[in-house]
Amino acid sequence: MRLSIIVPCYNIDKYVARCLDSILDQDCDKSLYEIIIVNDGSTDGTPAIVEKYAAENDNVTLISQSNKGLSAARNAAIEKSRGDYLMFVDGDDYLAPYALNKLLKVLDTNDAELMFFQFVYNNVPTSLTPYSHTENYVTFIGTGQEYITSIPMKDSVWRYLCRKSLATDNGITFAEGHMYEDGHYTYSLLIHAKHVVATNIITYCHCIRPGSIIQCKETSHLLRLIDDCFYYREAFIQLAQNPGVEITETIRNTIIARGNTYLCTAAQNAIKCNRLKEYYKKLREAGCLPIGPMRKESLPGKKNSLLALLINHPTLLTFICKFERGRRLFYW
Repeated sequence: MRLSIIVPCYNIDKYVARCLDSILDQDCDKSLYEIIIVNDGSTDGTPAIVEKYAAENDNVTLISQSNKGLSAARNAAIEKSRGDYLMFVDGDDYLAPYALNKLLKVLDTNDAELMFFQFVYNNVPTSLTPYSHTENYVTFIGTGQEYITSIPMKDSVWRYLCRKSLATDNGITFAEGHMYEDGHYTYSLLIHAKHVVATNIITYCHCIRPGSIIQCKETSHLLRLIDDCFYYREAFIQLAQNPGVEITETIRNTIIARGNTYLCTAAQNAIKCNRLKEYYKKLREAGCLPIGPMRKESLPGKKNSLLALLINHPTLLTFICKFERGRRLFYW
């Protein structure tokens, strides 16, 4: 089997059918791919929907578990997967029509360990078609380390196909119990990958919606996100120091800079819940102030750029954020 498509689901009964239909309605022989749905303890109508899809489609497998989080759901599916390659699709997102067949043809030609493809956002008016502007689908060929330094990166795991053995042979799994897990998983794969391909085939639609994990604005949730940002900053430092493979000094510094961007994301969450003083206390206790260089590609947009500019000036940033109008300069 060529491909295992992993779809974690938690309380997305309004969206999951659209997601699964988009995967099943591909111009691709269904014997070439399987869909592994993980119902992660949903309490809405999601279980009934995904059970129906599993019952009616031979290439759909359902794993049901208590709520353990996105990382645990993905790890469970990887363990059960049978495909040579892994693809991660969030259950509230969807695929472009006719995309899978084109992706598999590029894989057949290039034998890549990782293949990155193009995506669109659902809140941006763009035609979701798999066809690129030219027939030259491949836009990059090189090692994973070359990709890190050559391509402005969005490191979400739904951005690529991954050869399963690249992850399993190098002991790369998702860190369970933490959010913001994608970046560390992606960089861990990239530093080991010897053959990476990028294509301009538009494959994926990422949906921005209220109530998603990242969009939630409850204080307890934001405080947890702050803790996870500090966790992954340290995880990136450890990855740079003990990568398990030979890396250049440039790659080492790039990994550290990517880790530092988590501290900017933590600041954004601290501003949202009006806990900036506690955030700076945590920074000082961790010995992270001033924050070192950050990877700009991981901080897109004017609001992130402004925050990155001011973050090493605690007195000024804290004063600006005393006011609601000031706080809104740094988040949506």
